[in-house]
Amino acid sequence: MNPRCPRPTLTATEPRTPSPPYPWLAISFELAANCGLSQIELARQAGIRPETLNRIEQGRNKPSIPTIAKIDRALTEFSKG
Repeated sequence: MNPRCPRPTLTATEPRTPSPPYPWLAISFELAANCGLSQIELARQAGIRPETLNRIEQGRNKPSIPTIAKIDRALTEFSKG
């Protein structure tokens, strides 16, 4: 563990949830959803299959660099309006 980035300690009342494998993607997906961009629309704009995007979001697929770039490009274009 990096001493500059300590993990938060859990209290007895906090649920123990696994951390997502790609936290930055989880944040991006959450922001997209909060802005009204559906998973299907994000996949379409990124040029990937919705099933692939779902598996990445669920942590069941490891995205390739080109796939990450496609998702990033789609999110960037969406954020520009």
